[in-house]
This record gives sequence, structure tokens and C-alpha cells, in this order.
Amino acid sequence: MTSEIVTERFLRGYVAAVVTGLLVMPLLGLFLGQQFAALVSWDWIMFLTYFFGLPLLVSAIAFVIGWQSKRGAVKYSPPEWKYKPVQMSIEDAVKLPSEYNRRYHRLVANSNYWMFFIPVVLITLAAFLPLYVFYEAPSLGAHLGLIYGVLLAALYMTAILGGYLATSNEASADFTLPLIREAVKLAKKQQRVLGIASISIVMDMAEESGLKIYSEPRVLIRIKGLENKAYIESWSGEVNSVEKMLLRLYASDDHPQTVWWWVAHDRTFRKYTHPDDKGYYVEYPVRSRVKHPGVKDIELLTMNGVAIIIREWLYTRGDSDELRSILEALNSDPVQV
Repeated sequence: MTSEIVTERFLRGYVAAVVTGLLVMPLLGLFLGQQFAALVSWDWIMFLTYFFGLPLLVSAIAFVIGWQSKRGAVKYSPPEWKYKPVQMSIEDAVKLPSEYNRRYHRLVANSNYWMFFIPVVLITLAAFLPLYVFYEAPSLGAHLGLIYGVLLAALYMTAILGGYLATSNEASADFTLPLIREAVKLAKKQQRVLGIASISIVMDMAEESGLKIYSEPRVLIRIKGLENKAYIESWSGEVNSVEKMLLRLYASDDHPQTVWWWVAHDRTFRKYTHPDDKGYYVEYPVRSRVKHPGVKDIELLTMNGVAIIIREWLYTRGDSDELRSILEALNSDPVQV
């Protein structure tokens, strides 16, 4: 990946460190394990040095090597990115992070729980291994060096790879993906609501010299019978919650565009009809025991969003048996035209 925007640098030090670690760590573990297995009495100093201090040192050094390598992996000259919205299915949005992070591994900071969890497990195993062999299974003493060598090599590779993948560099602010899983989980909850014709994930994408970056994932909903007349957009601030919601009913020949905003701190839909920029609050049309839905009431908020748009259409644009049946199914207050 070499262009005027991103120039990759050959990671000689990183490659050398990986190869060296794969060769040295098993031999070091084999040597130290054999020394410890030859003991006839327990040696706390050797135990703490070989099987606790050394694994901590190995993981720290490996992580620093990975961190330093990632910091200098590329030279980045940011262009003037121009964003445009793109739509994708829920399935494609689920696949995107793994494919994108694999392609742009030099540019993104991609930390996962395993990068921190696995080294802790391996260090714990390394510490308990000699205790188990010495007190519970002396017959494994002949294999202690081999087992310890494998553990050290695995710990080294996990730490150096974790340090590399989790670290950001000068390009990471632009290329690291936003958290898409929140939008995906929001969409999966919203698609249960009656009256929805289609649902997709929308993000703002910019492309330059074959490089792509994404920002601001959100959910786009189209309503049955009004697929080309209106839509709902929802943003999620955290998992299983909605941070804000936009309802938009396009302008027609005789009526201006109308939008409604719901934001978490307000918890009420506010209506704006062009050219009014002040707006006013509207009541929730769906009958429910929850009078003031919050960020976790995803389905109820979506039901109200669908009902608000349909009610506005019936009141200002014209009657429709299909839309009235959706309102009835949503348990919404009826519209008298």
C-alpha cells in the first residue's frame, strides 16, 4: 500500500524480532525448565525469577517492540477527505470490521480483549507449571522444559502481536473504524417493529487513491407505503441504546418538508416544519405504560417514530388504508382526516 497519502515502511526490526523470538524463546524455556526439573528441593528464588519475573519481562519487551513497530509503520499525508453517505445491509456491516482491519492493519488501532487476556492466562500458567510438576506430577519433570518453551514462545508472540495491532500511529485517527456493533445491535432491535419496509446501516465514507475511511454509523429505516417519501435515522451512543433519532418527511408539491428530532437528554420528539427553525414538542402517539421512553426503549421509540410520520402523512397528504392498518397494529392513536 504505497501512494501519495500512505507510504509503508519496511518493518525490518519487527520481522527480525518475530523470527528471533520464535527461535530463542523455545530454547530459553527448554534450558530453564531442565535446570528447574533437576532440583531436588524447592527453590523460591529460581521459581520467582524463571517462572514469574521472566514471563513478565518477556511480555513487556514484546509489547514494546510491537508498539514501536506500529508507530513507525507508515508515513501519512492526509488529503482533504470528502465524505458521502453509503448504505449496507446488516450482514455486510457485521463483516466490514474484520475485512477492513485486515486490509488496513498498518493504519488502524484494533484492540481486542484477547490481546490483554491471553498474556495474563499464559503468565499464570507459567507460574503454576513448576508448582504442579514439582508437587503433583513429578513424572512430567522430563517435559517441563519443552512445555515451558512453548508457553514462552506463545506469550512472546501474543504480546508482540497485541502491541502491534492495538497501537495507533499518525494515520489511525482517520482510518480506525468507528464502533459499528452498536449500530448493528440497534438495527436488529428496530427491525422487529411493525411497518418497516427495509432497514440498513448507513455510514459516511470518503475515498481517495483507493483508500477508504468511514465515520458516524447509524441506522436507516424505510416505512411501508412511504418508502420514497420518508425515513428514520437512529444513532446509538452505547450498546443497546439510542442516542438520537431523526424522522424526515419529504416535501411534496403542496407541503414543506417536516422533520422531528428525539435526543437522549430531551426524551421528547420536537417537530420542525420548514421554514420554522424553533419547533415544538409533540406527544407520543403510541399508547403505552411508558410515558417518557428513554435510551433503552428502542422498540417503543421506533414504533412512535413510525407512527408520527404516518400520522403526519395521513393528516396532510392523503388517506391510506395500508397506513391506517399499520397505525392500528402499532396501537397508535387514530387520525381523523
